[in-house]
Amino acid sequence: GSYVTSALFSGDGVRILTASADGLAKVWAFDTGKSIRSLPGHRPAVFSAIFSPCHNLILTTDDRTARLWSVSTGRCMRTLEGHEDTVYSGVFSADSASILTASHDCTAKLWSCHTGECMLTLEGHA
Repeated sequence: GSYVTSALFSGDGVRILTASADGLAKVWAFDTGKSIRSLPGHRPAVFSAIFSPCHNLILTTDDRTARLWSVSTGRCMRTLEGHEDTVYSGVFSADSASILTASHDCTAKLWSCHTGECMLTLEGHA
C-alpha cells in the first residue's frame, strides 16, 4: 500500500478526506468507514487534500498543480496551473471564493475559486 500524506474531517463531521502517495484523494463516510469517492489525477502523489468551508468542494495538491473537485460528483472542476514546482498545500478562504497554494518553487499563489485565475503571486522566500 501507499502511505497517506494527509487526513481530515469535513467541517460538518460527516466525511473524512485522505490524500496518498498512490495519486488518489479519497472521501470516506465517517459513520461506516467506507470509501465514497476516489479523486484521481495527480502524479505521482497527492500531498494535501482539504474540504472547502461550505463542504461542497475539495482542493488537492501535488504535481505543480492544485485541483478543485466537486464533493457530490467527484468531477475535477478546475486545475490550477502556474507553479513551477511541487505544490505542497492549499487552503480555501473563509467564504470559499479564493484559494491559496504553497509551492516548492518558493511562492504562494492566490487563485479565484470561480475562474481559476491566479490573482496574486507572493515571492520573497529564498
